[in-house]
Amino acid sequence: MPITAFRDPETGLLVSQNTRTRAVLADAGIEPTKVDIVDLNSLSKRQRAKYLNRLVEDPVLEGNILPSTKVPMTPSMSNLDIMKVIEIK
Repeated sequence: MPITAFRDPETGLLVSQNTRTRAVLADAGIEPTKVDIVDLNSLSKRQRAKYLNRLVEDPVLEGNILPSTKVPMTPSMSNLDIMKVIEIK
């Protein structure tokens, strides 16, 4: 299962674009074997904004700062009832 990631311009840390997939792998004790790192500088303004918007979303976990290693698993993007929190190392 491929993971798409980008570097946070502020910290240089990798941020997963498909967090649910990354969290499911972590929960199963599996490290991703295919990580596609997107160079934000090679994107149009609109595409770049799409990636960077991940960093300004309201965190589902109270007090959590994005990007985070804690991923709350919810039934859907519209149902934010937290079923489980997965820690990504």
